[in-house]
Amino acid sequence: MSAASSKSSTWPTAPRRRSTSFVASNLAAVRLKCPHAQKAEDTPLHIRTVRQQERFDTASRPTRLAGLVCDMLYLLSSAKRTKRWHTKTKRDLMNTNAALRITSCQAPLMDETCRAITGYLGERLALPVTFVDDLSWPERYRQLDAGEIAVAWVCGAPYVRRSDPSMVSIELLAAPVWQGVRYGDQPVYFSDVVVHRNSPFHTIGDLQGATWVYNEAGSLSGYEAMRYQLVVKGLGDDYFGQMVESGAHQQSLAMILAGKADVAAIDSTVLDTLLARRPEIEAQIRVVDGIGPYPMPPWVVSLRVAPELRRALRHIFTTMHQDATGRAILHAGDMVRLAPVSDRDYDAIRALLRAVKA
Repeated sequence: MSAASSKSSTWPTAPRRRSTSFVASNLAAVRLKCPHAQKAEDTPLHIRTVRQQERFDTASRPTRLAGLVCDMLYLLSSAKRTKRWHTKTKRDLMNTNAALRITSCQAPLMDETCRAITGYLGERLALPVTFVDDLSWPERYRQLDAGEIAVAWVCGAPYVRRSDPSMVSIELLAAPVWQGVRYGDQPVYFSDVVVHRNSPFHTIGDLQGATWVYNEAGSLSGYEAMRYQLVVKGLGDDYFGQMVESGAHQQSLAMILAGKADVAAIDSTVLDTLLARRPEIEAQIRVVDGIGPYPMPPWVVSLRVAPELRRALRHIFTTMHQDATGRAILHAGDMVRLAPVSDRDYDAIRALLRAVKA
């Protein structure tokens, strides 16, 4: 075997990092054979650079390894904390022998959409959830106040009443943005004053002595908005000949169609949805006025729900439209998205309620 072949079999063709002992032995040899290489400043710059890099690589290897180990430990601990929180949330829910209870205090025709939203929340949270629709609205509000219901879609006026510092028990999650140019891609809505097509009434000023039907006392769109119009015009509740509570916007509209009442103030989003599903109704009614806009009825969460879970709910609500499944649910309910809202967005309702109360 030739010297050349012997050398090629001893040294691999691929470059490799040389060990500290190799560098040290070669430096010793250089110093013995070349006195000019004894001092670092006498060594050519490119040789000094290589040697410094060798020393840096050798010295920093344990440091870099320790850094990688620390990063791995941090990631593992973060994953464990997340798992512990999620397990604790599930355990707390299961300890109460109940799922995360969600309800709506909106028109019953929106219940199908609310059930779909509830199912979506359960899948995203990986927690047991249930939609509550077998209670009266007063009982739903009572259970929300008590923390027995965790999440609810409520009217703006009840939200404002519950946001008083002396009795705050809920916080905002999001509010729907409705489809349609009228809403300007904002979480707002109107109160539409509706009469029968054959009615002699054409403005609110024509309604003296008429029978006014409303969904429930305390509803912003169905009750308080109309009372505010009376205040603005310098009139009292005795302006109407009779006031009748129907229990729901749909029932109010049914009474108008049946001739049992003269006028009703209907949530514009409810009216839009109802007319889309039953277009024949549009030929039987007239909208004589539109009051508003007002901030949209919000989704709220009980303060008895853990802060981490409240944040998770808010994130899911406000990003729902970015997910194909969530977007389909919203569009089926005539919504564009669920938008973030703040407490100050509801100051207009506070002003209205103060005026009505005064």
